[in-house]
Amino acid sequence: DESGSIGDAIIAMNYVANRGAKIINMSWGVGPCIEIPNLQSAMRQLSDAGILLVTAAGNGDRFGVGINVDISPTYPSAYNMLNQINVAASTFDDYIIGFSNYGVRTVHVAAPGVNIYSTIPGNRVESMSGTSMAAPMVSGAAALLWSAIPSASAGQIKQAIAKGVSLIPGRPFDVSSRGRLNVNNAYIELKKLTGH
Repeated sequence: DESGSIGDAIIAMNYVANRGAKIINMSWGVGPCIEIPNLQSAMRQLSDAGILLVTAAGNGDRFGVGINVDISPTYPSAYNMLNQINVAASTFDDYIIGFSNYGVRTVHVAAPGVNIYSTIPGNRVESMSGTSMAAPMVSGAAALLWSAIPSASAGQIKQAIAKGVSLIPGRPFDVSSRGRLNVNNAYIELKKLTGH
């Protein structure tokens, strides 16, 4: 039914953290203006432990129109922990898609999130769109960067991803980095940050 409990989500996050996960992808949300103290506390503990939390910014209102989450926050992306990256969805031709939430203070980067192939139950593959497709792009990029420079901190990975975005001339994205994920640029930035 594509839903689950917040309690189960917290259990799952702690389960993987206790087994050494350095990145937790959170391609889910509980909707606008619903703060959950237990979730916020769990996310803070994970962030403080140096785990990178990658959250989907959300897929707009009930009409499918993206929301400025600086004004109308959605959770868990709006908790904006120190080691958290909030991700908007971009198109193949570098526009933020109309359904994607955005915010120049609380959303950090855009990443491809339209017509992305993903596995589904029954050992099948399907094309999907959403910020839930964009967030794993950033999680995968973070894993690649960390594999290249294992001594990097979660904060350095986050900073490198934000500093390394591709900026689209004449139309900055409504996210704090103003751009779209670029893994090669992020690697160059991470090498500078870590002295490698």
